[in-house]
Amino acid sequence: PRRQRDLEHLLTIAKRYKTSEELLADVALDPIDTAAEAAKGQGFVTLSTVHSAKGLEWTALFIIWMLDGWFPSSRAYDAFEDLEEERRLLYVAATRAKQYLYFVSPMSAYESGGSAMFAGVSRFLETIPADLLPRATLDGE
Repeated sequence: PRRQRDLEHLLTIAKRYKTSEELLADVALDPIDTAAEAAKGQGFVTLSTVHSAKGLEWTALFIIWMLDGWFPSSRAYDAFEDLEEERRLLYVAATRAKQYLYFVSPMSAYESGGSAMFAGVSRFLETIPADLLPRATLDGE
């Protein structure tokens, strides 16, 4: 149940591909042959989950889906320990940036099936002063 939303999102992405081989070629995380080259600054982009980022470092790091209800997950709201685990995961991910760190969130997002809408920056970022974490919005205008 904790990963249900992730699985639904993966299914949405997978529907765009004709074969599982094409899907895996595009979304494989941390491919062994390119991860070493990316670390050397050879122009590769490495996709990583927050969970698999421990021990790795990148010059520029984008942490995506920093939307309240996604990070932290709305499932973590009820238990203090779960919320603190999500905060710890964010800390581990954010400390993987060598030089540039960006937190990215959509203006709003709908859960699969349209049952819930999430809006607003993650509560983990709200308390960080603007002089430490400048904010910018790209709204297409």
